[in-house]
Amino acid sequence: MQAGRTTVLMFPRPTRATWALLAANGLGFLLQMVAPQLAVPLMLWPLDVGSHEPGLPRPDFMPWQLLTSAFLHADAGHLLFNMLALWMFGAMPQQVWNEKRFLTYYVVCVLAASLCQLLVASVVVAQGGPAVPTLGASGGVYGLVLAFGMLFPTQRMLLFPIPV
Repeated sequence: MQAGRTTVLMFPRPTRATWALLAANGLGFLLQMVAPQLAVPLMLWPLDVGSHEPGLPRPDFMPWQLLTSAFLHADAGHLLFNMLALWMFGAMPQQVWNEKRFLTYYVVCVLAASLCQLLVASVVVAQGGPAVPTLGASGGVYGLVLAFGMLFPTQRMLLFPIPV
């Protein structure tokens, strides 16, 4: 590399906490594939408002679902894109913050998104809509995208060969 030239990293090197989150999501997805019946109580289910689909048993809401649902995904594509975003947007904020602050922020984002989703899904069910579970790391990932934008507002990125 010549002096004065800069390189643009399309994907920064993942940090230890980012690797831990990637691994936890991968293990959650593996659990879903190997033993789906064990994953069902970990999904975020709407509050029980007396509306159950006939013939479709579902677990009731349990507090741990606010966190555990973030480590489950609908399919491989859902997992892939959430983990790609976690990798792209997670490494740089963790380099600014320490590992504990990074993980605390991520978990708070997951919990806040889950609470919002729980409220919306419960209203939908109360109005006669289907009681379907919520899963995915999108709440935490969107929180990291927000943090990335706030910490690095002028950072240039290359997203799927489109310069941003």
